[in-house]
Amino acid sequence: MAELPPGRTARTSTGPLWWPSRRAAVLDVLLALCSAALVLLDLRGVFPGLPVPLRALQLLVVTAGAGLLLVRRTRPALLTVGALVVLLLGSDWLIPFALYALGRYEGIGRRSAWLTGVAYAVTALSSVLPGEQLGGSTDWWLEAAVALALVAVPLLLGAYLRTRHRLVAQLRERAEQLERERHLLAAQALAEERARMAREMHDVVAHQIGLVVVYSNVLQTAADDDPAQLREIGQRMGDSGRKALAELREVISVLRAAGTDPAPGGAAAHGGLPALRALVQESRDVGLPVGLRMDGAERPLPAPVAHTVFRLVQEALSNARKHARGAATEVCVAYGTAEVAVVVRNAAPASGGATAFEALPGSGHGLVGMRERVAECGGAFTAGATADGGYEVRAALPYAEGPERPRL
Repeated sequence: MAELPPGRTARTSTGPLWWPSRRAAVLDVLLALCSAALVLLDLRGVFPGLPVPLRALQLLVVTAGAGLLLVRRTRPALLTVGALVVLLLGSDWLIPFALYALGRYEGIGRRSAWLTGVAYAVTALSSVLPGEQLGGSTDWWLEAAVALALVAVPLLLGAYLRTRHRLVAQLRERAEQLERERHLLAAQALAEERARMAREMHDVVAHQIGLVVVYSNVLQTAADDDPAQLREIGQRMGDSGRKALAELREVISVLRAAGTDPAPGGAAAHGGLPALRALVQESRDVGLPVGLRMDGAERPLPAPVAHTVFRLVQEALSNARKHARGAATEVCVAYGTAEVAVVVRNAAPASGGATAFEALPGSGHGLVGMRERVAECGGAFTAGATADGGYEVRAALPYAEGPERPRL
């Protein structure tokens, strides 16, 4: 928060001229009028033998000094000087107002310390010197204490209120900043939730519906005189559709329950060897030659890691069916003490692939979703073409601390 120059205050709302509000302007005007009246009444018996011109000048000066209360918020030092002049002319009514404004709107600094010292000296001398206070009386110290209270109490009260006002302003600004940060975090969480929902819906729909499209293409090219093959293909299409519906229901139920990680049940939730074998078998059923290799001792995986392994293999096989057109594909899963490594690698697609693989459009979000899933688990992900013209998807997902890393 930028500091204001001495004697300047920040305007918190729109008001006339230099006042922060209309209420402050009315208050200062009334204060100036009342102070001018009190000072004029206080000077009635002071310097009674003054000529009329000097008396008029005196009244003009003290009225102008009281009028400086109008700028007490922006020029407290000037008001203090005016109050000292009025004090020398015989009235100390302005000193408390001036020192309060000095502490409230300028604070305790070098200039305010000098002005306070001068104000105390003038106030003390003006109260001690007149009369017989110095003629042996012991009441001079009481007069000095009263002068000190007249100077110190308004100054310290103003400084306290200034500090309190700044603290409240800082707390308010901090609260507003925290509120803005809360909205930003909520927006970020909403964006992440939307991205996660998009990944789940993409993986569920793209995989199973892709199988249905492949089966429908095979069904169109099947021989009319082989009803057994037609029934088998129709049954597989129905199974894929039912799986898609079941996984969609599970995802929607988790989202309705405001779950934090929609990991559907069954094979997708476990992510073990049976689930991966089922994925591989689905691809084999539509004509994609897929092999599955497991390295290391299989171990239970944390739910997020198991879910990510399942989705990675699922999406990689879907991409192989879409783009590799029947090329040989291998799924490798290696278990280590520190992480599980997953590699899905396919050879270069043949020049003349089956037409069943040519009608599968891609959404362009598969690799993005896989990379996001791996990043959420704290793993590493790479994907790209191989030297022989094929394609490889590789991911390493940590599940326990340890130095060993599986090699593929």
